[in-house]
Amino acid sequence: MRLNICLVGAAMLLTAGAASAQDMNCNNPKTQSDMTGCEAARHETADKALNAQYKKTRAAPAAIDKDHGWRHEGRRAGAGQGAARPDRLS
Repeated sequence: MRLNICLVGAAMLLTAGAASAQDMNCNNPKTQSDMTGCEAARHETADKALNAQYKKTRAAPAAIDKDHGWRHEGRRAGAGQGAARPDRLS
C-alpha cells in the first residue's frame, strides 16, 4: 500500500516536471531546474549539430578520392608506397 502511494506520488511529480519543462523560458531562467533544463536542451541541439558535421567531415576525404579516381579501400597507410621495411633498413 505504501509502495503504491509512493509510486503514484512519484508519477505525479514527474508529470508536473515534464509539463513545466515545456513552459521554460530559456531566455531568462529563474530556477536551477529551469537552468539545467535549458542547458540540457542546448546541449542536445549542439550534440546533434556536431554529429551531423562529423558525418560530413568523415565523408569528405572519400568524396575527394572518388573525384580523383583514387582507390585505397582495404590498404594500409604506406603499403606499397616505399614504406620502411625491416629487411630494407641498413
